[in-house]
Amino acid sequence: MGLPASAFVLMTLVAPAGGKPFKAPEALEAWMAGYHAHPEPLRLSGALKDAMALGMLGRPEVLGFFVTAYRGNPEAEAALIAGFPREDLSGHMAGLVLLGSLGEDLTDHLILLPDEMRGRFGKIPVLADPTRPLALAPLPDPQEVQRALDRMNHALGAYRATGDLTYLRVILAGLRDAADHPAFLAWAAPDKRDPNPGPAVARGCVYDQARATLLRLRGDALATTTLRALAREATEPAWLRQELLQMEPAPARP
Repeated sequence: MGLPASAFVLMTLVAPAGGKPFKAPEALEAWMAGYHAHPEPLRLSGALKDAMALGMLGRPEVLGFFVTAYRGNPEAEAALIAGFPREDLSGHMAGLVLLGSLGEDLTDHLILLPDEMRGRFGKIPVLADPTRPLALAPLPDPQEVQRALDRMNHALGAYRATGDLTYLRVILAGLRDAADHPAFLAWAAPDKRDPNPGPAVARGCVYDQARATLLRLRGDALATTTLRALAREATEPAWLRQELLQMEPAPARP
């Protein structure tokens, strides 16, 4: 009797992945940035382990990338779990962070860790899909602002994993409060930082992060084409079109 197709896929994914390990953050960053255009699911498990070894997995955009890539690929998740017995401690920790962020029950996997480390991995929060639009309260507290910043970074990682333009909308919503950016810049000056910034500083902070995140996508062909089209789409809000036009690079001189 032949193997079912699902078993064949799992065996393929569990097999040693091709490609060299990522030995520098810049190399892994470049691979993630191009993943949605050229996906390599066979490299996910190795890249996840490398992200842990390089100290990058704690970055919201990196964790968002891997969680989204695995969430849309149950075969890769099954292969990751099947490969646990052969992993070293770094591989176990990377896998547990990912599975916990996906909302999986880690009970059976924690036995692979030393006793003193099990408590740390038993309380990993689930990383929700970052598609909810950004909207700060009238008087946002620092925790709310940080959640908004993290969600934009999660959306960046999710976009890189899928190419789904819905995630760009999450980031674009942060451009709404451009008028408050000067307040944030004034607050961010080293000699003037107020430990209790007001709402304008909070909104300006979110704008600053949104703009910086979108500028990181300038080398992405799909994102660049989409943002250029939105800047000229009459049905889009005027504030969005204005901000996108201002971010377009100046034409090269002849």
